[in-house]
Amino acid sequence: MLAQTTLRNILGTKTLAEMLSDREAISLQMQSTLDEATEPWGVKVERVEVKDVRLPIQLQRAMASEAEAAREARAKVPKHSAL
Repeated sequence: MLAQTTLRNILGTKTLAEMLSDREAISLQMQSTLDEATEPWGVKVERVEVKDVRLPIQLQRAMASEAEAAREARAKVPKHSAL
């Protein structure tokens, strides 16, 4: 439960791009936070590894729709030739 809460707190401070690209940094931050929290219990956190980041289906669909809208908007912008 502590690890899950810690992960959610850390991910809440990151952008999607950071979540997908900086898994190692997230793992190190989690390890440090968990180790600090468990030290009074005599527990040492040696390693934390974030193997994969999975997005909810609804978020995937929303991102796909947003990307499609951005592509359509770029396609509608006329290209002006330099005079």
